[in-house]
Amino acid sequence: MKRLCLIVSLMIVLFGSVLVLDTYRATLTVQAQAEPHAQAAQLKTYLPFISLSVPTPTPTPPSRIKARSGIHMGNRGIGTDWPITAFQLITGTVQGIFPAATVVQSSQLFNFHRSTSAPCRIDYVKEVRAQHLYDYLNMAIQHGTMVVIRITPSPGNFTDYNDLGNHHILLIDASLPGADYCDPKNAEKFRDILDIANEMEAVYTWFMKQTWFTQQGGHQNQLYFEPANEPNQEWYTESARKASDHGKTLMPNADNKDAWIAMDDYFANLYQLAKQRKPPLLILAPPMAQELYGETFQLETCNRQSVHVEGDPNSIKTGYDFMEKTYDGGTFDGYSWHNYWQETHEQWEGQDIENNCTSPVRPTMPVNDHVYEYFPRWMQQNITWSLKPRFITEAD
Repeated sequence: MKRLCLIVSLMIVLFGSVLVLDTYRATLTVQAQAEPHAQAAQLKTYLPFISLSVPTPTPTPPSRIKARSGIHMGNRGIGTDWPITAFQLITGTVQGIFPAATVVQSSQLFNFHRSTSAPCRIDYVKEVRAQHLYDYLNMAIQHGTMVVIRITPSPGNFTDYNDLGNHHILLIDASLPGADYCDPKNAEKFRDILDIANEMEAVYTWFMKQTWFTQQGGHQNQLYFEPANEPNQEWYTESARKASDHGKTLMPNADNKDAWIAMDDYFANLYQLAKQRKPPLLILAPPMAQELYGETFQLETCNRQSVHVEGDPNSIKTGYDFMEKTYDGGTFDGYSWHNYWQETHEQWEGQDIENNCTSPVRPTMPVNDHVYEYFPRWMQQNITWSLKPRFITEAD
């Protein structure tokens, strides 16, 4: 999803609490404190406020912040690196502190070597691509920062990758859609689950071979992987737009249960394959784009986001309802989602949105933009009571 803030990207890490926000804003930065709605403990969650370079109405000492703060490192052009000065405010000095977690795209951090034999899948990390970023991660990991590696590119594995249309079939195994990766540009068009698993294994192996990681404070539990980014949008909605530009209709699209069933099978199979090959890998359930048929209602409304279910025109199931293998809490090693708020809509609803919207006496529309509260009930429960880590890897 396109970020609403072009200056800084944010993320949140949750362990023992559900997200509840009270807004506190300063120029270029946002601080928001979370309180769990359950009896759980007294953990709090902070939307990132880790730089002390910007004057605020009430300066907060570093010892009282960080908590669950994080930063998404964003994008850099090919052949460019992050300037060293970009890290000065988040390196544990009087100007700022190390984040609790950070998100980095794999293709921004490393260059990969592919086998010279067809189908030319990834076999290992060839070299560091962005040395300044890598050096920063070196320091941050040794200070306890967790790193979420977002696999990029991750375009899905569709049979119609070269001619999008009404047979948009996602291959859910290690099959290839008629071409291979010997032309490296093809990896931007399709990727099977084995190639994605190989990349995660290659990154993990690289870090485990680094003395600074294994002997100077790093731990494998600090390294997580996101297998894709907003596939309901990138694999379906954006593909539908491209198909429409050529006078075609994408089928299925994100408004159809078949798309979500296919994604569920793809990610469940990917997880199983990757863990078979490298059991210590920690893989997060992929983040979906908000307000695109995943949640029960569109934010701040009682307008349902149900998907088309053939033969059941009255179905109120959402896309997530067809992805229980991915989001049931028993498969992946943690949760990841994105959350974009409108200013002044960060407060916690505190009530069951489903009940409020469907009340026969007095339906009440929600007023907040907390995506979590719009998830199906079963998914909220899995997230709330899970002992696995939970990350909001994009927020604004």
